[in-house]
Amino acid sequence: MKTRWKRMSGYLDTKTEAAKFAFERAKACYENASAKLRELMDRRKENHKRELIEAIGKSNRTYDKILNFIRG
Repeated sequence: MKTRWKRMSGYLDTKTEAAKFAFERAKACYENASAKLRELMDRRKENHKRELIEAIGKSNRTYDKILNFIRG
């Protein structure tokens, strides 16, 4: 009977280690994807800022008129 429990314990240890490894790999993938998404969102935000500044510069309206329009 003790041999069966030892085998079961070894099996569970192996499965636990495999699950830990899979979790760490998934966590690394998540962190990598999260960093890429954050970088892309920052780039998009900077692009929007640049486009807005260019549009304001090309506009014949004053800064105050533009702000009043945006604020509603």
